[in-house]
Amino acid sequence: MHNDFIIIGPPKNPAGIQNKDTAAAALKKIASKKTSFISRGDDSGTHTKEQALWKATGLKLVSETTTIVKKGKTRNISFSHPDGLGAWYMSIGQGMGKTITYAEEKLAYTLADRGTFVKYKFGRDGGLDLDICCEGDPGLHNPYGVIPINPKKFPHVRYDMARTLAEWLVSPRGQNLIKEYRLLGQQLFYPDAM
Repeated sequence: MHNDFIIIGPPKNPAGIQNKDTAAAALKKIASKKTSFISRGDDSGTHTKEQALWKATGLKLVSETTTIVKKGKTRNISFSHPDGLGAWYMSIGQGMGKTITYAEEKLAYTLADRGTFVKYKFGRDGGLDLDICCEGDPGLHNPYGVIPINPKKFPHVRYDMARTLAEWLVSPRGQNLIKEYRLLGQQLFYPDAM
């Protein structure tokens, strides 16, 4: 299965992103107009995806190393970003919820996972004053898979149980449950084995 990322931004859409744009084209428009973009900057999967999308734009990127605190531990991370850090591109070192909130406060764009966006847009009083600007690009897919570990290499694993789970997930019933799962009426996951 996969879920997906989306690029969200202010309702007036100052970068002129069109939903048919690829994610890379949308980011390139944001960069060309130097429209505010908020990055999680936290070495998460979303941050890693964002960096891959910036690389796909073909723009010249700047490499940085910074220190972050994650789960109470301090560590250095390296990341790449378009030129403009601190001007129009902000890296805040926060989780998805705080990044969306900051993007809303600054009327900025950000890369978000659909589930958190749905929760913030439709699941709280006052909603969220950001809209989906780019979605559906295969580059925004976030795949999930299950691979049972080889019991010959790792005899302590419960291979039979893992295989049962993997087979159930790709079964018609498992795939249908994935397809039908909703948050506030919105589909979050898409089956890939149907």
